[in-house]
Amino acid sequence: MQRRALLFLLVQFTVVSASTCATESTSYQQMMLDDTICFRLFHRVQGQEIFLRLVAKHDGWLGFGLAEQGSGHMKGADIVTAQVTNGNVMAQDRYVPFAAWDGTSYTGLYAAEDVVNDWTILEGYRIDGEMVVVLKRLLNTNDPQDRPVIPGSQRIIWAWGSGNTVSYHGNRGATIATFVAGTSVLDVPTGGGNGVTGSWQFKFDGFPLPPSRTTYACQSFSVPTDRKRHVVGFRPLIDKTAHVHHYVLHICDAAPTYHAAHERSRECIGGGGSQCGGFMWSWAKGQGDFWLPDAAGFAVGQ
Repeated sequence: MQRRALLFLLVQFTVVSASTCATESTSYQQMMLDDTICFRLFHRVQGQEIFLRLVAKHDGWLGFGLAEQGSGHMKGADIVTAQVTNGNVMAQDRYVPFAAWDGTSYTGLYAAEDVVNDWTILEGYRIDGEMVVVLKRLLNTNDPQDRPVIPGSQRIIWAWGSGNTVSYHGNRGATIATFVAGTSVLDVPTGGGNGVTGSWQFKFDGFPLPPSRTTYACQSFSVPTDRKRHVVGFRPLIDKTAHVHHYVLHICDAAPTYHAAHERSRECIGGGGSQCGGFMWSWAKGQGDFWLPDAAGFAVGQ
């Protein structure tokens, strides 16, 4: 199979009103977990270690975890909680033991502290109203109370709470993160054993944000069809993280009229007759890269 990675192809996206969360340029991959407190996760794989940077406008504790991969649930998760209190930085390695379902809830569901704390605190501080904690650990600690960080997409969970004691929390969520080696969010695996031979990058041409709270916009792009290739991965490149809520990548089947009308970005809300009903990929806030298994790919071209 001729493998080719697609960096960014955006056809339809939704914008919402701006938040007050700052954006920053960094060598970490980054994702917004909860914009109500500007809770951001920055992660980077380097060698046999993973580095995490947890940032939020918050005075209590923050939690990040590798979920139970089958369900994405907290039950069976591997969690780290962190906080900065009176200049002191704390990080606690936790795991969630089995909890029985009683028909209404999981009885006794809680995050217990590990026997061995495998996380190392690199730094922690408060600045400009934000709490920042930087941690690292081995990808595979061989600790029975930990889950290994596996290159590729993994289900993760997050939470935050007030005070200095980790307890029940209503502020929580689950999503998917993609852990890849490299120090730059622009590093794309090419060549070598993975068989990826190149990439394409497509971006909106500068859609002006209207005053409405929610807006749908579309733009069409063409990919080379001179020979058969396979799309094996997607990476979101988002300049305005405060505005973009989600986007959807459609496949348009021989639709020259529709393509010509959308070569520049414009407002839209999926109309009939566009011949763009095929679906390839979607992204929403909190998600990162998406890579298909080695034996899979979306065929494009002849």
